[in-house]
Amino acid sequence: MPELIRRMSKEEPGEFYTPTDDPSTDFAIQRDLPYRPTPVEPIKDYNIKMGQWTAKFDSSLVAQYNDNIGLGAPGVATTGPTDDFIITPSVGMQIAHPISRYNGFRFDISLGYASHVNFPQLDGLRVGPRSSMDFHFKVGDVTLTLYDELSSSSDASTRTEVSGNGNPSSVNFQRLVNTIGLSANWNPTRTFSLTGGISYGLDRGLSDAFSQLNRDSRQFNLAAYQRVHTTLTLGLTSFYNDYTYPQRIQNDGAIYGVGPLIAWHPSHFINLSAAIHYTVTQFAKTGSIMDADEYAGLTYDFSVSHQIRQRIFHSLTFSKNINTGYGSNFTDLLSVGYQIGWSMNSKTGVSLNTSFQQSKQSAAKFGLPQNQLPFILLGGEEIIQYPAGSSIDPSTGLVLIPVTGEAADIYQVGLGFTRQLGRRMNLGLGVSRIIRETAVSAQGYTQNTVTLTFGYRF
Repeated sequence: MPELIRRMSKEEPGEFYTPTDDPSTDFAIQRDLPYRPTPVEPIKDYNIKMGQWTAKFDSSLVAQYNDNIGLGAPGVATTGPTDDFIITPSVGMQIAHPISRYNGFRFDISLGYASHVNFPQLDGLRVGPRSSMDFHFKVGDVTLTLYDELSSSSDASTRTEVSGNGNPSSVNFQRLVNTIGLSANWNPTRTFSLTGGISYGLDRGLSDAFSQLNRDSRQFNLAAYQRVHTTLTLGLTSFYNDYTYPQRIQNDGAIYGVGPLIAWHPSHFINLSAAIHYTVTQFAKTGSIMDADEYAGLTYDFSVSHQIRQRIFHSLTFSKNINTGYGSNFTDLLSVGYQIGWSMNSKTGVSLNTSFQQSKQSAAKFGLPQNQLPFILLGGEEIIQYPAGSSIDPSTGLVLIPVTGEAADIYQVGLGFTRQLGRRMNLGLGVSRIIRETAVSAQGYTQNTVTLTFGYRF
């Protein structure tokens, strides 16, 4: 449901700031509403046209100030600056080739390079979230889509489990995610549809700070929808995702679930949807994390969007999801989000986004060899310092270090402003604030950013 709301909000000219999504987690396992084939159309305002092929190019320059690049807690001593200034130029390209109404090829990519003034070790390639390639074709009443999606992430604050020590190298969260898949939709009648899909994903870090999260994933989904009224659709959706980690730190596992969905559109201006799943996790003891916790219970997504007036749109989302963990088997994530956008006129828009997330990790223990623990010299003898609460596994000799299961509360607020400058140029300004609170004061932080975006469409 959150993905649906994000797509709707991005159609509003006033939208600018949204909380960052992290493709290395499962914040919103796809549970889309009843699918209908989208016609493959030529690109409007194209730069190049050759027969049915059309292409369009654009560029942007993003300048951002971040006052806490290392996600350090207030009062944490550092040896250098904690703020940073980041400049990211990027270029984008869209290509479309309609073969028939529902058959065709589309390609969309955005590539940039982020340059950090104070911390050049964080420099690197940035792949825009819109980057994808898909080929649509029909076989009878079945619409098939073969796709490949590529994205990158560089913001460790998207992982609710992560807090820093003020050193940016400790939160160097540069990751690249590529997913290839095939989806199918069958519409035997005008009111019934059956959808299914399979995909394979690669998630790799471009730095060593979070290399234990490198993984391969396989995802399967199947759903059936029946429109019982012009304003009401009922459905049954299911998913199965399994994960394997090349590094034997995280445990391999699977998350799967099944449950009903309801979508209600009482008017052209109000959309409501809700999905409930009985979700189960299973993890094998393949990593050094000593976590035997499993989850079996309800997860849910609720969303409502409302077009208040012609130029004012707002939405509310509420969800509980089980995501793969970091230092644990899984993270239990409760999320609430609200956003409102106002198109003041055809060229100017403002938006406000707020969200709250509460995450809790499953109980876990890291298993480390004793020679990797710190030690002190006492009377000329090396004495190992065992962390509080640790124990020794008699079968392996590893030192088991507990991971706190303390809940972390994260608050986000963002204000955005956009302005169209002529036919081809646009300007955006956004300010955001993130607050992470836990019972452990050294694991909380506050981060403020100011972002200026200049875009040009060729």
